[in-house]
Amino acid sequence: MAAETEIKLPDAFQQHRLLSFKEAAQFLGIRPGTMYKMLASKKDPLPSIRLGRLHKFQLEKLIWWAEKHEQ
Repeated sequence: MAAETEIKLPDAFQQHRLLSFKEAAQFLGIRPGTMYKMLASKKDPLPSIRLGRLHKFQLEKLIWWAEKHEQ
């Protein structure tokens, strides 16, 4: 099994890169099971981009969604 290589992007690109499912869960501070429920929500689903079976997340949209759901 090949080791994953982290690609270091310039700061201008770093803010626009897509987050993995695990990274998005860590950013939001929630468990993966909770993320799945939020993605499946009919009322106000967590914003994601589908790439085949994978969900990817834009940091700006996660921040917007989290601020919208603050109590």
